[in-house]
Amino acid sequence: MAKSKKKKSIGIMDFINGTSINKVPWESYTDVEKKAFGPFMYIRWISMNNDLTEVANLFQKYTVSLLDAEHVYKLYYSLLPKQKITFKYFKGKKEDKYNKELITLLAEHYKESKYHVEEYLDILSKSTEGVDELIYILELYGTTEKEKKKMLKF
Repeated sequence: MAKSKKKKSIGIMDFINGTSINKVPWESYTDVEKKAFGPFMYIRWISMNNDLTEVANLFQKYTVSLLDAEHVYKLYYSLLPKQKITFKYFKGKKEDKYNKELITLLAEHYKESKYHVEEYLDILSKSTEGVDELIYILELYGTTEKEKKKMLKF
């Protein structure tokens, strides 16, 4: 008995390529794929191309509120030339500013969310009194000298 291959889900870039370089008609998508098309995200991506920003801006007031997904797709399908569209999308770096163990410990200590604890750390880490307070809290929870150095590296 052969295993059936699971079809890869369709993403925003598939729709962008479908309206531009591949010119895939709306009718060729399945109902599930059609439901995956989001006009807002599509326009957001299209507007990241310098050549298409004005077009996206011009039609945005019609496409987001007045037209349904099918008509938005068909509009851009007819407007865009059959060519590859490139984007200058800048994704933010996924860096942890502070040690995760420190954030978890402080969230428990202050009975606050981790988001708020990071805000506290932004303030506390800028002064020697703040760092001293952090050291005091870490000592309350029995952290070793090595753990403290690791947690307070910012």
